[in-house]
Amino acid sequence: MAGGGLRPALERNGVNRNDVQWRGYWAAVPTPFDRDGEIDWPALDVVVEKFLDSGVHGLLANGSTGEWHSQTDAERVATSARIVEVTAGRVPVIVGCSSMDQEVATALAVQAKVDGADGIMLSPPPYLRPGDDEIEILFRHVASAAGLPAMVYNIPRRTGTDLSAALMVRLADIPEVVALKNSTTDDLFFGVLPELVDKVRVFGPNLLGARGVEAMRSVGGDGFIGGWELLGRTLPDFFESVWAGDLDRAAELGARERALDLQLWDEAKRPRFGRSFQSQLKASLNLIGYPAGYPRKPLLPLDDETKLAELAAVLDEFGLLVK
Repeated sequence: MAGGGLRPALERNGVNRNDVQWRGYWAAVPTPFDRDGEIDWPALDVVVEKFLDSGVHGLLANGSTGEWHSQTDAERVATSARIVEVTAGRVPVIVGCSSMDQEVATALAVQAKVDGADGIMLSPPPYLRPGDDEIEILFRHVASAAGLPAMVYNIPRRTGTDLSAALMVRLADIPEVVALKNSTTDDLFFGVLPELVDKVRVFGPNLLGARGVEAMRSVGGDGFIGGWELLGRTLPDFFESVWAGDLDRAAELGARERALDLQLWDEAKRPRFGRSFQSQLKASLNLIGYPAGYPRKPLLPLDDETKLAELAAVLDEFGLLVK
């Protein structure tokens, strides 16, 4: 079935979606910082092992959850290399290489291959709001230089640039591009899905609901990468249930994710408890026994005792709180 990666890919030069086994639930790894803002390397090792123990199908290093924006280039290289080393080939690891500087993104992508990563992920540079031709040239340059399978990341609420359906199709034709992480509204996500599933593996949170299950059954779709490590085996099991054809079980697990989503985020996808996405996620992970540490300034930790207690109550309601 489509969600299991069994659809034939269209012929094209370079690699295609069937050249990688990228599917299912992938954890976006947070970078644990201590109170002084230094990377806590032993804590990072523990977090990665806990994700692997929960059955994730892949890992993303240095995405938004990893706070790539607050790290030096050298720290980004060291962080992604450490995650690759600890994972030791048990699941694929891709490395986020987004930057406002094209040559920095290129250098990070090239180094990711040296360090043994399975692929790279790249978004349009934040703040710059480049045009379609500029975005395509950027992706072609970075992906070609790295020589690794590449994932396009469309996240307009963070970059300020929304990839149009036509542009996503153009980017999918880049020889190294094998996947797309498309974080948009349901209508936009499912509207372009049929145009992409034969070219690239498509990831997005939209696949977790009933509409997503039906889309994976009838059209295609591959997985989700995100900061939902709170739910342990729930999301890996969700995709495995879809692949096994147990759609009732998948619907049950997806409903659990959706219920927690409503508790943690408001209608505009802003955190209900933390000052930022990273502060709320790290506080949540700490509460359930994952040493995620603190965000790095200018982001501030969730240290309001009332809000922490309210967050703990939500996690307890879902049976996640470590007591």
